[in-house]
Amino acid sequence: VKVPPVLSQDGSDLFVMTQNGVLYKIDTTTFTGTPDEVITLGGEFTVPIAMDEDGYLYALNSSGVLYKIDTTGTERHASTGLTSSDSAGVLIDGDGFVYVFGGGKIFVFNNGLINMTPGGYSTGQKITTTPAIVKGTDGVTYVIVPSSASDSSGKITILAFNPTVGTLTVEKVWDMPSSFPISAAVGVAPVNELNGNYYFATAT
Repeated sequence: VKVPPVLSQDGSDLFVMTQNGVLYKIDTTTFTGTPDEVITLGGEFTVPIAMDEDGYLYALNSSGVLYKIDTTGTERHASTGLTSSDSAGVLIDGDGFVYVFGGGKIFVFNNGLINMTPGGYSTGQKITTTPAIVKGTDGVTYVIVPSSASDSSGKITILAFNPTVGTLTVEKVWDMPSSFPISAAVGVAPVNELNGNYYFATAT
């Protein structure tokens, strides 16, 4: 198991995805007995999965295929246009849009697995950890994407997602040519709720 487990919204079940694509459900009231096998998917799974507010799980395999899983054992899947999953997990924003990352690229899907950003966005570097998303006071969703080009450089790109026209627009880029590659997840916290500013941090 390389994927962090996901707890159901009511806390009664823990969902565990194995590297070879078997999803198990564990009863958290006892943690005894044999876990229920929910479904077996295709490919290798090594990056974090996500659960939406309706209880569906989203998983990205190492070949770049996105799965939407009903925890009763059915699934739908979509080819994302990614060639790999890099090291970044699936993210879901407050509007239910699903963000996937791989091969230095970013795509956004709706909960029907329709690609909202057909062209996607390419950082030109490997996305080495799970990005972060925040909603601005302007109603725009911003994606904070760390990436690395080599053993000694990296950058952070902030993108704005527009679901109406299907674009990811660059808001800001910080290049760090003298740093080690960025490998830590992005942490985000609001400064205060009056001015709408955020602090975010990652590590090299």
